[in-house]
Amino acid sequence: MIGRAYFHAGKVLRETGQALDRVGLKAQNKTIFREKLSRHRSVMSLYEKKPNMSFDVFIAPSASVIGDVIVNDAASIWYGAVVRADVNPISIGGGTNNPD
Repeated sequence: MIGRAYFHAGKVLRETGQALDRVGLKAQNKTIFREKLSRHRSVMSLYEKKPNMSFDVFIAPSASVIGDVIVNDAASIWYGAVVRADVNPISIGGGTNNPD
């Protein structure tokens, strides 16, 4: 219950800060708002299933690795790719890349 209240309070504060930033940009006649913090998490657990990755893999900031995924040595998961293992495990071999 308290954790949920902290989550919502943080969200309200963050969105208020974004609104103030946009007002400041309009006052300076700048039209571009650049998000400095991303809500996207590249690697996520799904219930008790957690991704298992080698230390030398590349996962793009906009990619998603979710659930029971095994990523071996020198593998890469590129921009916009989603690897989601809900039911069965997914194993990505060493030295391979997943562009889409």
